[in-house]
Amino acid sequence: MTTLTLQKIGNSIGGILPKEVLSRITKSANEYSISSFDPDSEETIAS
Repeated sequence: MTTLTLQKIGNSIGGILPKEVLSRITKSANEYSISSFDPDSEETIAS
């Protein structure tokens, strides 16, 4: 399980993401999404 750290930045709240989560961020049109897809797990299941 991954932990998201929230931190106050001025009058806002920002989220601090670990590097392994950043690798799962995808951008499409005007939005970003984080996928729970793990290619390493899929390879293990397929074997």
